[in-house]
Amino acid sequence: MLSLLNIDSLSQLDHAVNKTLHPRYRGIPSKIEDTGLESNMLNMNILEDTYLNSRSLKKGFKSNRYKPSFIQADERQKYYFTYSTEGDSVTMVVEVWKLNSWVNEYRLTKTYNQNGEIETELNEKWSNGTWVNNQKSSYTYDDTGNLMFFLYKLWGNGAWVNSQQNFYTHDSTGNRLSYVAQSWNNNNGEWNNVFRGTYSYDSLGNRLSRFSESWSNNGWGNYLRETYTYDSIGRLTTDLIEGWAGLYWTNTSRFTYSYDSNGELFTVLEEYWMNNSWRKQYQTTYYYDTDGNRLQELMEIWGLNNWDNYSKSQLSYDSFGNCVLAEAFIWESGSWVSYAMNNDLYYNHMSDVITISGKRVTAEYTDITDIQADNLYLTSFSLSQNYPNPFNPETVIRFALPEAGYVEGVVYDILGREVRTLLNGEMNSGNHEVKFDAKGLTSGAYVFRLQAGQNTSNIKNDFDKVD
Repeated sequence: MLSLLNIDSLSQLDHAVNKTLHPRYRGIPSKIEDTGLESNMLNMNILEDTYLNSRSLKKGFKSNRYKPSFIQADERQKYYFTYSTEGDSVTMVVEVWKLNSWVNEYRLTKTYNQNGEIETELNEKWSNGTWVNNQKSSYTYDDTGNLMFFLYKLWGNGAWVNSQQNFYTHDSTGNRLSYVAQSWNNNNGEWNNVFRGTYSYDSLGNRLSRFSESWSNNGWGNYLRETYTYDSIGRLTTDLIEGWAGLYWTNTSRFTYSYDSNGELFTVLEEYWMNNSWRKQYQTTYYYDTDGNRLQELMEIWGLNNWDNYSKSQLSYDSFGNCVLAEAFIWESGSWVSYAMNNDLYYNHMSDVITISGKRVTAEYTDITDIQADNLYLTSFSLSQNYPNPFNPETVIRFALPEAGYVEGVVYDILGREVRTLLNGEMNSGNHEVKFDAKGLTSGAYVFRLQAGQNTSNIKNDFDKVD
C-alpha cells in the first residue's frame, strides 16, 4: 500500500501563530512561527496549531478529513471541539475535574474571514457560573493570505487592554521575510519594541537562516541566529543556534536529523556548546507502523559514556490513521513510570497534530467529508494530501495554483533520482489534480515535488507493493 505525508519545507509550514511544542521534538520542521512572544494558550495545557490547522483543510478541495471531537487527559481534563460545515475549528471547551464533578474552565471561539483564514480567537474562562472574557487575538492578512498583523489583548476592569502586537512582511512567494514584536506599556500608553527577526531562503523556498534582535537601551541589538541545512530532497538535516555574547556570536545548541529507509524522521540529536566543543545532551528516536503512523517517541539523555532512558510516549491509532491513545512515561529507578507531559496526537496519517498534556490521553474524531468549495477564492499555492491514502497502485494528488504559469511535478526515489514526471507544462490558476500510478515501481519511499514559479512543495509516499 502507498501512503502520503506532508513534509513541506519550513517556508510552507510557518503560518502557525501560536507557539507549539518545538518541532525538534515533533519531528516535522516547523509547525511553529517565531512570534517573539509565548503562546496565549499555554495556561490551558494545550498547544494547538490553530492557524495552521484551520488552513490544512484547504478551501477549494473535497476532502475526507478527520478532526478531534473529544479528548480526555487522565481524569482531570476534557476537551470538546466543534467545527463549521467547511471543517474549520469553531469552539473548544475545556472541563476540569474539581470537587468530584466536571466543571467548565476555558472556552476558545474562533471566527474566519471569507477566505477561510482565522480572523479572531476569543478565550473565555468560567467564573461564578458564566463565561467571562479572558484573552483575545485578531489576525490581518494581505490579498494573498499572508499574515501581516497579529494583535493580542487581555480583559481587565471591564475592558480589553492591549498586550502584544506583531507585524510581518513576506516575499512574492509567501515566504516570511521579517517580523517585529511589540508589547504594550500600561505606564505610558505606548507600544514598546521587544523583538524583530529576518529570514533567508534558498531557491526552493527552504529557510536557510533566522536572525533575531532584541530591543534594549533604545536600540536593536543582536540576540539569536539560527541556520538550517537540507538534504537533496529538501529534508531538514541540521539546525544550528547561536547566541550573541556581547562582542561575538557563540554556539549554543545544535540539532541533527536522520531518516530511516522509508524516509521517515528517525532520530533527532540535540547537542550543546561547552568549553569550545559540542556535548551530547538528548537523542529522540521515532518508531512507526507499516502505514507510517508514529508509534513511539523515545527520548534518551547522555550519561557518562552512553545513552540512558529519559522519557517516552506511546501512541495507538484507529484504522484511519488517527491517534486514539497516547501514554507518557519517565524513566525512574530502572523502570518506566507513568508521567504527565506533552503528548503529540497525530491524525489524518500524521498530516495534522494536536498536543495535549497528561499521563494518558484518549481522543475521538469526527469525519468531515465532501466539503464543497469549488468556486471559492484561493489564497495561496498549496499541495494537498493525496486521496485515497494508503493506496495501491493509484492515487490522486490535488493542488492549487494562485496564478497561471509553468508547472512541474516530479516523483523521486529516496536517493533523489527522478522516477516519474507527472506534470510538465503551462497550467491555469485554480484547483487541479493529477493521478499517480505506481505500477512498475519497487517498494520503498518516494517524494512528489511540485514546483510552480517560485513556489515548491513536497509530499512523501511509501510504496509497499502488493501483487
